[in-house]
Amino acid sequence: MVVRTGVLILLLVSSCRPLPAQFPADQTGDTASIMNRGQQISSALATITSVSVSPLVGVCLLGIWEHYRSGKADREKLPLYTRPVFWIPVGILLVLILLKDTLGGFAPLVKKPLDAAEVLLVNKASLVLVVFPVLIHQVARLMGAQSLSGPLALILASSHPVVYAAELEGSGLHAAGHVALGALLLAVGSVTVVVVWMVGHAFDVLALLSPFPFLDLLLKGFRNAVFGALAVTAVLNWKLGLAASLVVIAICLALVGWAYRLLIFGVRFSWDLLRLLVLEWRRQPSPDKPILAFAARGLTGVPRRTYGRLSRDSEGALVFHCRRFGVGRGRGLRVGNAAEYEVGKGLLYPSIVSPKVGSNKYQLVFRLLPGYAGSERGVQTCLGLAGVRDIRWSKGLLSFWKWLAEDSEEATPVLTKP
Repeated sequence: MVVRTGVLILLLVSSCRPLPAQFPADQTGDTASIMNRGQQISSALATITSVSVSPLVGVCLLGIWEHYRSGKADREKLPLYTRPVFWIPVGILLVLILLKDTLGGFAPLVKKPLDAAEVLLVNKASLVLVVFPVLIHQVARLMGAQSLSGPLALILASSHPVVYAAELEGSGLHAAGHVALGALLLAVGSVTVVVVWMVGHAFDVLALLSPFPFLDLLLKGFRNAVFGALAVTAVLNWKLGLAASLVVIAICLALVGWAYRLLIFGVRFSWDLLRLLVLEWRRQPSPDKPILAFAARGLTGVPRRTYGRLSRDSEGALVFHCRRFGVGRGRGLRVGNAAEYEVGKGLLYPSIVSPKVGSNKYQLVFRLLPGYAGSERGVQTCLGLAGVRDIRWSKGLLSFWKWLAEDSEEATPVLTKP
């Protein structure tokens, strides 16, 4: 459905006429270098997609490119993100983040709060202050205006036919049609931006969760490589750039459920981690309060990192209460006898694990919030679990593969739905 809607919008944009001459198609450069309609669509889509993947890097490079390819007389007409007063501070922030991800790898207790602040604050601010302004500007360009105020002014002008009749080449319906098309482009573009941004944001959350040092560089390097590939293909061949952008959008749409759960996980985890490491605030388990947790892959019937509450019912069963996408009517899932599970004391946060009979191995079933660190015995008492085990690696950070393998065990079946 989303793909068909996107194709329909592309056809509408391709067939629509430009606005009257009082709203020139592109005021940023020489009219001789204006792209044809297909190139405009490809450029706009590649710009929006690439900036959504990596907002800070994208807007910094895009702002520099737009600034220096425009003449001095045209620079005042460009949006704010193309001016040095905007992209220079963004560039400084990128340098600080790079220093955090490199030098900070030697001091994880200092780096992790900074990672949490990046996930909780910087990434959310970049969506609102960076990605959406770029989207609005690109939509305005596709409509043949420097900003969306152009089509609105045209409609206002059409309400005074005596004064503006000579200036309007079409009727008020024609102008209203352009505004309706702009609204449609903004709506679909906003959905696309959020979906692609969530998948790009997931790399930062994974880097925050990983105990493997310098993983940030690998994950963010891959994300920036995707940004670079989109930008280069759009410049070299507009058809290839359009195809690459559509492939990235399709992949992000397929991953949207996973990315959304990881987004919620990142918000709750980052806030709890900051309170723990900066304010030394810990959660105190109580029998009358459920334990907040995220499901791991080892739980059948519940998507990975589904957020919910753990409690024990009157029969001694461990029950996980959750809601689909965090909204709607909740459901309670009986996982099994609480006495068959243990609390795992981890590096950054505790977990609920299922020990394997006859070995020291275990299966990860739930991740708890970092605020429960240090209160593992309280969690055990509240839920009636068998005990507490140390699942921190005795030899330090063994490998990223072992961290990934925590979620790759076979699933624990959900017994009943109370």
